[in-house]
Amino acid sequence: MYLHIQASDEGWDYTWYDAKDYRLIDGGQLDQPELSLEKAVRQCIIGRQLPIALLDEILEANKDKEN
Repeated sequence: MYLHIQASDEGWDYTWYDAKDYRLIDGGQLDQPELSLEKAVRQCIIGRQLPIALLDEILEANKDKEN
């Protein structure tokens, strides 16, 4: 799966996509604007009960986007 996450006025908006066909799987919002990007991603992963190793891949892929 792919995770798209972005800051919003209320916190973080996120969307999960299928890795094979980019089909929308799930999405939502974390109403916690005080969270860092890393903590927001962790919350999304924990909520979906995905392997925490996925966190490293997501953060690495988004590293350049933060700067």
